[in-house]
Amino acid sequence: MMKHRIIAALLFSTTLSSTALAQQNTGTISAALHRMYAPRCGVAVQVIPSTGASDPRGSTGREFEAILLADAGPSTASGSLWINASGKAYRVPFVDRAVFSGPNEIVDPIVFRLPQSAALENVFIESTPESEKNPCTVAPWVPNLTRVLPVALLARFAGAPLPAATSAVPVADPAHACHTPDAASRTLQIGNLNTPAIAANTGVTGEVEVSVALKSDSTIAGLAIRKTANPILNESALAAAEDSVFQSSIHNCRPLGGTYLFVVEFQSQ
Repeated sequence: MMKHRIIAALLFSTTLSSTALAQQNTGTISAALHRMYAPRCGVAVQVIPSTGASDPRGSTGREFEAILLADAGPSTASGSLWINASGKAYRVPFVDRAVFSGPNEIVDPIVFRLPQSAALENVFIESTPESEKNPCTVAPWVPNLTRVLPVALLARFAGAPLPAATSAVPVADPAHACHTPDAASRTLQIGNLNTPAIAANTGVTGEVEVSVALKSDSTIAGLAIRKTANPILNESALAAAEDSVFQSSIHNCRPLGGTYLFVVEFQSQ
């Protein structure tokens, strides 16, 4: 019998160069790394349906609703959303919004309106009173998270009563205005992985390394086999990568496209 596991989700590869880091002073680098590898923030943006659109899963438009999520149970949160859309950055403040934590909790969307139609790249909570006191790593929403959301849950979110929209305020200088600048790339949802029948029958095992090229909105631009234990395993590894949901890295609050490594190990049992 064969079993498999993904042993490395996303390994940072090419985007944030040593040259870029060298342009910052040591204290700034230390603070950035502290935030990047700090514990994940307790409240995150769960889903962003498009309001008034025929398809709520769409990520291009002008008006959207953000729903906050926490694993710790019902609560409220205040702070500001940071929105990256079509290469520009925006802020949206929010106060005492209910945080969704389970199927029986109320849905309390934050509705925001962009100055013009744009394609969302990512959205995250830039700051809350808690994150100001205890630095944490942001957990951004990316468009594919809404696209893979179960239909019933998306319908509940999209059907929630909507408050008046808040106008998103453009951020003139994102690099200097950003409060939570950096987040490492990662896999948000691992795709289905099936062992090829011929591999299971012949006992072929080993690792396959897949290079994943991501756009700034965390969608896949291309896949390629970087290294393989056996070509028989390649198609399954590529399919698992294609079926996964990724988050590209963030530097100075801006999402960065780049090439990352997705590693699958096929084992005998």
